[in-house]
Amino acid sequence: MRLLMVSLCVACIPAFSQSRESQDEIHLRVLNQVRESVEIARSIAAHQSFQLPASALGPTAMVRAREFVKTDGYTVRLKGVEVITDSIIVYADELTYWWATGAVEPSGNVRLRPIPQ
Repeated sequence: MRLLMVSLCVACIPAFSQSRESQDEIHLRVLNQVRESVEIARSIAAHQSFQLPASALGPTAMVRAREFVKTDGYTVRLKGVEVITDSIIVYADELTYWWATGAVEPSGNVRLRPIPQ
């Protein structure tokens, strides 16, 4: 019986260490989001363009915004946004960036202007 109990305890050790790793991964993800949020807010305050991390817009898309509204761990909301890609410029009253997917959602008064190639 004791051997069975010891075997079960030893078998559970990897499961506990995995849950600890996932907690560490969560903390690292949140820390990175905070750092990236601070960089975005600094760029906005300095009236500079910036890139959204891992954005679905592509590696060359640049963003300018008038105001950093908030971040809640799932999204970042910006106001007075201009997104410049290789082929189009998007103007929007607000933009929501989703951390998990890199997707962006413009809202409010949204205008598109193609860039001639």
